[in-house]
Amino acid sequence: MSTGTPTLTRGRIEESVRELLAETLEMDPEDIELDVPASAYGLDSVTIMRLVEKLARRNGLIIDPDEALASETLADLATRISTLEDT
Repeated sequence: MSTGTPTLTRGRIEESVRELLAETLEMDPEDIELDVPASAYGLDSVTIMRLVEKLARRNGLIIDPDEALASETLADLATRISTLEDT
C-alpha cells in the first residue's frame, strides 16, 4: 500500500481507532478496550466500514474493506492496518 504519508506506528493507529470509535459511540476513549471483539461494542459490518473510512481519511490511508471486516478485535484491525502500511 502506498500512501505518500509518513509511516504510522501501530500505537498511533490504535489511538486513532480508539478515538474514532469513542466518538462514534459517544464514549470516553479510555473506556474502549482494543482486545475485545468488535461485536462487544455493538459493531456490525456497516459501522466497522464507517469507522475504517474515517480512519483512512484521518490518516491518509487506503484500507482494504476485506481486511477490515476480517478483523476480530480492534487491536487486530490496527495490526492489519499497520501491516498493510509497511508494504
